[in-house]
Amino acid sequence: MSYSLKAKFVASTTVGLCCLLGGLTAAGANDGVQLPDPRVMPPSLEEYGQHPNLENPIEEDVPPAEGEGEAGAGTTRADLLDKLFNDLRDADEQRVAEGISVRIQGLLLHSGSATADLLMKRAGEAIRAGQLPLALDLLDGVIRIKPEFVEAWNRRATVHYLREDYGKAIADIERVLVLEPRHFPALTGLGMILRRIEEPEQALDVFEHVLTINPMQKSAQEAIKELRVTLKKQPI
Repeated sequence: MSYSLKAKFVASTTVGLCCLLGGLTAAGANDGVQLPDPRVMPPSLEEYGQHPNLENPIEEDVPPAEGEGEAGAGTTRADLLDKLFNDLRDADEQRVAEGISVRIQGLLLHSGSATADLLMKRAGEAIRAGQLPLALDLLDGVIRIKPEFVEAWNRRATVHYLREDYGKAIADIERVLVLEPRHFPALTGLGMILRRIEEPEQALDVFEHVLTINPMQKSAQEAIKELRVTLKKQPI
């Protein structure tokens, strides 16, 4: 693949991911690649207990972010997300960054629809039980009800990843990034997929971009160190 994910971040997320998705479709995601068990997370992510593109893929008890009206009675959800992402970018302590990250997830996790939230909860239970086809059906229902609900696309990308269907996972990550370009867990998942399909240069681009959004994210920091060793580049 000759395109650059760095250029994608500067110019067009959609175009870059469509190129990547097209490459996977043309070549086949598994061609010539020995794929590890997707349920075994790389050491750099194990400390978080993460799946690839969700900070907490099946946790249903993350509360909405506190202080939603802290900037004034007229503060909107979008305003608060902007503030939190700015605070995350500027955080210089791990503890502070993790707290902001949890608040961002709390905002993103709640759809505003009781029905969609219930289906998301049931999808999480299905993932825990290993019932991935059921989880997909439930998430398809959420997306039909709330197509703008970013976490439904993100959760479904995780399920596709667990089924080793990397093309569909990337397609859903593309939609996540259209809705919320700063979604660093989805970008982390994209980086992990690129590592699994042996595209280390592009994986490095993605993880470096993650650090422009969440500079304190340990998993991205570790991935960059490992990829720089693989690519024989100077460490950060």
